[in-house]
Amino acid sequence: MFRPDRPIRTYLLWLFAALLLVIGIPQYSNAQKIGSFLGSNVPDLLDLSRKKASCCNAAEKDPTAFTPFASPEYETYRLTATYYSLRGGLTTTLMLNNKGAQPILAMPTFYSMAGTRLRLAPITVAAASYLDVDMHQLLAGAGDEFQEGSFRVAYEGISQQLGAQVKMVDAANKLIWAEQLVYGTKFVSSRLETVWWLPFGQTETRVAVSNTSNGTVTVTIEVEGTAPLQSAPVNITLAPWETRVLDIMGDLVGNGNGIVKSKGG
Repeated sequence: MFRPDRPIRTYLLWLFAALLLVIGIPQYSNAQKIGSFLGSNVPDLLDLSRKKASCCNAAEKDPTAFTPFASPEYETYRLTATYYSLRGGLTTTLMLNNKGAQPILAMPTFYSMAGTRLRLAPITVAAASYLDVDMHQLLAGAGDEFQEGSFRVAYEGISQQLGAQVKMVDAANKLIWAEQLVYGTKFVSSRLETVWWLPFGQTETRVAVSNTSNGTVTVTIEVEGTAPLQSAPVNITLAPWETRVLDIMGDLVGNGNGIVKSKGG
């Protein structure tokens, strides 16, 4: 309350103090709220801001700074085909499909029926494209030993970037064999199953068995869909990368005079 007996300077000091409270308290209060929210006091908050600005500016100037969405590193992947043949007038084609945004080199390795290895020059497959390779031309200088067997295609890139298929067509342009190459990681079981279907009475069927490893493998083959029936499964041993094409009745059932039914496996 104003009292005339008090000096005027007393009221001026009170007014000055009140102005300090009005201006200073809200700023202090807001600073305390921010500091409490971040679990730090105001000096730490200011220091953090300076550090953040320094860090970000340095990253913008450094072209080698870490980028969180950088391209993944390339790895080597391998796809395997059980069987191919260039005999009997067949047209045999290897289809390579690059599903990635970068070109890749497909590196084929062929194995004869006995497991002899032949490495060929890499095949360039452009980005996001496919090509059909005539395997007669591809193996023109390989000799008779590699007229049939198995093969593997390797490439460096990202997972599942390359798709591949081998197909064989006879002189009447009828498809007699088509196989999609598989990645090694897809062999998740030691038990493999297949089926056959004979659309015509004159159709012949064979079983191709291939060892796609560097070690010896013993295979047990059981057949259903024959007359007479197979009396017992047949055991065969395959050397590394060896391939055998087996006659169902003669080699597996043991009765060359029997018949293969229209459906079996």
